[in-house]
Amino acid sequence: SRLELIVAVVSEWNGQAMLNIVVAFDVDQQQWTHDFQIHRSSTVVQLKERMLGPGAAAEDVAAFELQRGGGRVHDAEQLVSEQALSFVYLGQEEGARRAAKDRESSPPEPFRAAREVEVVVRHADAGRGEISVRVGSASTVGDVRRAVMSALGEARLSEVKIVRRVGDSLVPREDGERIGTCSSFLSTGRALKAEATPAPAHVPPSSPPAP
Repeated sequence: SRLELIVAVVSEWNGQAMLNIVVAFDVDQQQWTHDFQIHRSSTVVQLKERMLGPGAAAEDVAAFELQRGGGRVHDAEQLVSEQALSFVYLGQEEGARRAAKDRESSPPEPFRAAREVEVVVRHADAGRGEISVRVGSASTVGDVRRAVMSALGEARLSEVKIVRRVGDSLVPREDGERIGTCSSFLSTGRALKAEATPAPAHVPPSSPPAP
């Protein structure tokens, strides 16, 4: 069975930012959804209370948890941005134990989904092209490199390298380096020309097709 909760930012209501909550249940071959709104920056426990409805007992609220990436989301964490969460039933005893642990600890900073950004990669050799790819704003140089390889249909890591110019030299960038606000990169290796959707193998310019 699968139970899923999707949290998405929507517009304002009476001047206050709201979150639209879509709860999608898929249990024992029965599927249904329920959606409602809460104020942006509401906590996870406030969301759980809203899910159960007015007058919900504290032990019932604690009996289930919301998870992100397979891990529990702290009851006091604020919900501020679009994200997908899972809904997991714990039972009252285990739920009470985890809720007590949350009350004894500080919540993490609110989760903020990484937005998608466009970066341009230009070949260090003039005339060998450039390519634009989209990656998450929290991505690394390695993520940019893999996005370029995917766009080119290239499987060999050695064929695409992201570099920086230092004086008269080209120095490889570390794959783990965060891109930050940088939106333009240099590369070495194969020419940068995206292949069209499933197309014949690339033909080098020096080998034009026979008439």
